[in-house]
Amino acid sequence: MAAGTLFVFAALLIAKTQRKKPWWLRMHRIFGVSGIVLIFSGAAAAVMLVALSSGEHLRTPHTWLGALAVAAAGVTPVLGFLQFRLRARPQPSACCTGEAGESPQSPCWPPFCSDFV
Repeated sequence: MAAGTLFVFAALLIAKTQRKKPWWLRMHRIFGVSGIVLIFSGAAAAVMLVALSSGEHLRTPHTWLGALAVAAAGVTPVLGFLQFRLRARPQPSACCTGEAGESPQSPCWPPFCSDFV
């Protein structure tokens, strides 16, 4: 898990300091995904170790915080990949955003707008 945390930290440093380089996003993804794989591997090893020793999972605050940290680490790359998918969607027209001064009673209100997604 420590190696995974270091890889995720390296991905963060690349994203914060190397954005002007053409390779930054590729390296950020490689380090981030590798870190998440290592974190999940460490979590699996921890679960197996507890199962083999006492068999009582999630009994102390340490284990709850660890489970929360692993869950947050798992959500992080999903949000990163969704950021590119959601940004690529077509934007609604000015009619749908209310910039044209339309009210909910007009036929251009978002539920009736053809551009509304």
